Amino acid sequence: MGGYNIEIDVKKDKEIWYPVLKQWIDNNIKYIEESKFEDAIYWHNEMANVACISSAIWQVNGVSTIEYTMTKNQNKDYGRADLYCVFGKKDFLIEVKFLKSENKITKKQIEDKLNECFKYEKDKTKEEIDKLSEEYFKYGKNINKISIVFILMIDIQKIEEYNDYSIKARLTINENKLEYDKKNYNSIYLFGKYLDKISS
Repeated sequence: MGGYNIEIDVKKDKEIWYPVLKQWIDNNIKYIEESKFEDAIYWHNEMANVACISSAIWQVNGVSTIEYTMTKNQNKDYGRADLYCVFGKKDFLIEVKFLKSENKITKKQIEDKLNECFKYEKDKTKEEIDKLSEEYFKYGKNINKISIVFILMIDIQKIEEYNDYSIKARLTINENKLEYDKKNYNSIYLFGKYLDKISS
C-alpha cells in the first residue's frame, strides 16, 4: 500500500478476524490521509482504538457495542466492558488495554498488559464466570473472551517475533512522519489472545 507497511497474522477464527484487522488498518489509513498526516486515531487513547476496531467489525458484517455497563461479580457490582461483538452464532467479549512505548516492546510488557484485562475475574472459578456469562450474554458460557493490547511505538518490530498470540497486526507509516509529543510514533500494533481459562 505504497507508504505503509502492514502485517496481519491470525491463528484462530481467521475468517472473522483477518477481515476485521484488514478493515481496522484501512480505517486508520483513511483517517491519517484525511488529516493530511497531521493526526492518527491510534495515538490518542484506548477508547479511540476500541471505537476504530468496532467500526471495522460493522463494516465486515459483524455487530458490536462498546463501553457498555455489565456486572463484574455475583454481588452485581457494575463496571464497563470495552467491546462486545457478534458474527453469526459466535460472540466475543473483548477487554482492551493501551500502551505507549519509545523503545522496543518486550514480551513481558505485552503479557502484563494483557493480564490486566479481565482482572476482575482472577479470584473466581470458571464455573462462577460461566454463570455470570449465562446471565448477561445471549450465548452464555460459550462466549469467546479475548484480551487485546494496542501498542503505540516509535521503534519498528516484526510481529513474527511474537508467536504466542492468536491475533496480531501492525501498521507502520513509511514515507511520512506523524509527530506526537515531539516524537514520531509511526507504528500501531495489536496483540490479542483468547482466554481459554481464567488466569490466576
